[in-house]
Amino acid sequence: MEIADNGAVLINGRAVKFKGVNRHEAHPDYGRAIPREVMEKDVQIIKAHNINTVRCSHYPNHPYFYELCDRYGLYVMDEANCEAHGIRNSSMDISRKPSWKKAHVERNMSMVHRSKNHPSIVFWSLGNESGNGPNFEAAAAAIRSYDTTRPLHYCEFPHGHKAVDMDSAMYPPVDRVENWGKQKTSRPFFVCEYAHSMGNALGNFKEYMDAFESSPRMVGGAIWDFVDQSLRANPAGNGIYKPAPFKGVTQAYGGMFGDRPNQANFCDNGIILGNRNTTAKTKEVKKVYQYMAFERKDGSLSVRNKYFHKPLKGYTLYLVSLVPGGGHAVERMVLPEVPPGKSATVNLPSAAMRTGSLMVLADARFKLPEDVKELSSKQLEHVVNECEAYEWFPASAEKEVPVPPPAALPAVSVLQGDSVVVQGKGFSASFKNGMLSSLRYGGRDLILPGYPVELQAYRSPVDNDAWIRSKVEGKMKMQNMKAEYSDVKAAVISPGVARITAQFRTKGSELAFSGEVAWTVFGNGIINASVRMYPSAKGEELLRLGVTFGMPAAYDRVEYLGLGPWDNYRDRRTSCWKDIFRTSVDDMFFAYSRPQDMGNRMETDWIALSKPQEDQALWVGAASPRAPLEVSVLRYTPKELNDARSLDRLPEKNKVIVNLDAFQMGLGGSSCGPRPLAKYQTLSGATALGFVLAPSSALLNLARTGLAVPHSPVIERDGDGMVSLTSSTPEAEIKYSVNKGPEKTYRNPFKLPEGEVRAWAASMKSGKVPSTSPGERKFPLVKGQGEWKILSASSEEPDTGFAHFAIDGNPDTYWHTSYTNGLPGFPHSIAVDMGTRMKFTGFIYTPRMDKDKGLISQYTFSVSDDGRNWREVKKGQFSYHYIRKDPAVQRIDFGRPVEARYFKLDARSPVRGGEQSATVAELNIITQ
Repeated sequence: MEIADNGAVLINGRAVKFKGVNRHEAHPDYGRAIPREVMEKDVQIIKAHNINTVRCSHYPNHPYFYELCDRYGLYVMDEANCEAHGIRNSSMDISRKPSWKKAHVERNMSMVHRSKNHPSIVFWSLGNESGNGPNFEAAAAAIRSYDTTRPLHYCEFPHGHKAVDMDSAMYPPVDRVENWGKQKTSRPFFVCEYAHSMGNALGNFKEYMDAFESSPRMVGGAIWDFVDQSLRANPAGNGIYKPAPFKGVTQAYGGMFGDRPNQANFCDNGIILGNRNTTAKTKEVKKVYQYMAFERKDGSLSVRNKYFHKPLKGYTLYLVSLVPGGGHAVERMVLPEVPPGKSATVNLPSAAMRTGSLMVLADARFKLPEDVKELSSKQLEHVVNECEAYEWFPASAEKEVPVPPPAALPAVSVLQGDSVVVQGKGFSASFKNGMLSSLRYGGRDLILPGYPVELQAYRSPVDNDAWIRSKVEGKMKMQNMKAEYSDVKAAVISPGVARITAQFRTKGSELAFSGEVAWTVFGNGIINASVRMYPSAKGEELLRLGVTFGMPAAYDRVEYLGLGPWDNYRDRRTSCWKDIFRTSVDDMFFAYSRPQDMGNRMETDWIALSKPQEDQALWVGAASPRAPLEVSVLRYTPKELNDARSLDRLPEKNKVIVNLDAFQMGLGGSSCGPRPLAKYQTLSGATALGFVLAPSSALLNLARTGLAVPHSPVIERDGDGMVSLTSSTPEAEIKYSVNKGPEKTYRNPFKLPEGEVRAWAASMKSGKVPSTSPGERKFPLVKGQGEWKILSASSEEPDTGFAHFAIDGNPDTYWHTSYTNGLPGFPHSIAVDMGTRMKFTGFIYTPRMDKDKGLISQYTFSVSDDGRNWREVKKGQFSYHYIRKDPAVQRIDFGRPVEARYFKLDARSPVRGGEQSATVAELNIITQ
């Protein structure tokens, strides 16, 4: 081993990326006394999922584990049993007490002497999160006096500290990893803990690997962690649980044994479950960590070898054309030998493979029998699990096969009473208060009484929703949101077509929604729904937004066209591909020890539900293939999942809950790490949702082509005054007028400082189905951020930290208070002139994001009409991660709208004691 001048770690002369995982010795039945066969199973799972490094956290492991790592070929960071997490950096910090020097040195040297002859060990780690006093420097010196062949690691030393050979960190944001990689230094950087995998987790994992691969010195990192550490247990009365190896009915975590204090399910953060079952997280790790990269371009396929020492020799490429609903044709191709770090290019043999949906798989060991010419979706999933590497290339353009409209539709009737009842050929549908409350197709009742279609803006928080949970549940109370409907109208609007419309406004939550729902019901049983939703405040973080309804429990067989085969979210989907998948409601559930949201499927065109051994009874599809849904089908409502707290406390499986979402929030890593990346966060705004219900596949296809309903758009304006019109049927032609002026065709967003917009969808060429009703919105005067000016700033750093950087729309630049001129520290202030009176409901403070410098803690926000006399609107303290205090965008709500031309932010104190400077990367307002 050696360290190159650019910071890369070389093994046998070649730079290596350490694709790692932390591993505790834990098992739900054996505790820490893991049998040898379980250790070997662990190593096999690790190797099978492209992990090449294990950090022994936070103690030397059983000797047999190192033998397995030697035999199977894994890199190991062995770590001394020095862990004093709770007292580090305090008066009790034992890393600084001379009386504890001997213990630190002996524990490290004991590890070295015991394990020095294992070739798998490439790093010595001095301990974990126990302060950075001189006792660790003594331990490092002791190791170096004996072994100079392995680099030393310890996460607590400042970067560049000479006691260790590499820099380290825990749970950094992706952009910070990228910035560390840009530093010119010969020191390697190993992120010893990242991607906190607690519960339904591992968001934006691919971006971390991209950041590691962007720089030689970013040598990799270790996921936290490998396996859940809860115990199998049974209730013992009074809410207390008792361990029950091999017989327990649930997985019990901290607090369930009556233990105080505890950290609840914080120990359940593995990419696999305690019983060694793999998860969607495991699949994502295998895909992101794989050692081959594929690129389809200009009719050819490029294959890059990402192994460090191993040539790609004897590999077969399997080229699978994905045709949803049919057999997937397979072609085989011998991959020419590819040296490490090099690429080879092969020509794709058919036009379908050059532009259509294509799965490429590669392996040298797995051999698909030569007589297999086609694969089913289930067989393809098996091959994916067997092969070393794969890549899905979506079709360059999806084409919907047109279905001509029928010459005539069966008659439809509308009966109005307590509910609106619509009847047609072989079906009956009831609408209570404007929402679908019962549906009967061919004698089968498909909507469960008490579970009508209703709006939903809450998911059972996943563990990584920790950054937003208190706001969603405590402040906004989205779990309590209920809609009230008014102005319900129902009529036959053309032969064989009825329409029910209702206006709605939600209550029970601080963030409310208003809008319109329109149901178009055809005499053949097709039901087309258009929902237009407007929030009471823009830019608020939302975990989801859509509709939900319940079905009888027997309809538990699921078929869908969307991303799969495992659940996926906007920041955890790299391992998935689009196909028709068949599964069950119970298989879409996942046994996280603390129940939480799960089972989401993105880019879902349609989903079909049936009883076992029966044809599909209900087809639910996006109103347009160009506006796919996010879908999950579970046995439980979000409230039931959230209230259960453990698996044994979930209610009876007496229903099927179908969730159709316009969007769901990404997962991120905030149980101990950053929130989702900004591009994966979902914020409140004008939202269009369209979906179709049908009794057959043929009618579903007809509903989206020959009988497509044009959905009128939602109308939205951004902070720069640009108006956009968005329909849940994007193929529909959109018309609009401004201030009752002439009709125009919408092509692109347009500027509107002030005025009224009316927008609607034009009828389709067939003219058989009228569009939904037009929408109207009136916008007050707004001036975009580009027209704002700095009124005043307490100071600014010349060149690098000008005050106007705080309103330039670029988060990579920032206002930095002066530090070169010796000006005083906190408090600091910056005031902005918006050029006109604006109405807004809050503000957004974005700190400098590349470093945790200049973070503001306590603040006051004030407004003014003349720029001289200020009135305080909000005073408080910005919130950051409770341990690391990473930079984080701060969204502050006033609770009521204010109107003013000027605003001022007073920074009253820093996050880190002793800091003199403040930074603001962006300062903006939240408009209504």
